[in-house]
Amino acid sequence: MIDTIRDSGKGEDDEIPSLKELYKEEVPVERIIDVLRGRYGDEMLKNKKKGHIRRDLGIYLTKSLSWKKNIEIGRIFWIKGDAVSLSLKQAEEAIEGSIEVNREFEEIKKECLN
Repeated sequence: MIDTIRDSGKGEDDEIPSLKELYKEEVPVERIIDVLRGRYGDEMLKNKKKGHIRRDLGIYLTKSLSWKKNIEIGRIFWIKGDAVSLSLKQAEEAIEGSIEVNREFEEIKKECLN
């Protein structure tokens, strides 16, 4: 598998492509935020309450689609980098543990990618 990935990106100069090149293009943060605002409103960005799964999903989407660092995402959602890490973990657990949350995540992701 690894050899296939390495070989797939080799060109004339035989450089191995970065994960970003293999995976997908970056989605602008503005696009992600617009989709989230359309679904949940502006308060979702500033609602720092623990256990706010929709906010955690927004943070997770921003991280996975925009390739931003945690500290940059924290500035968008008005939290610190450590809190971003916690939100990412909570969102991942919720996506894996609930069919409903997973479905909602996939719908938002598709909307962001279109």
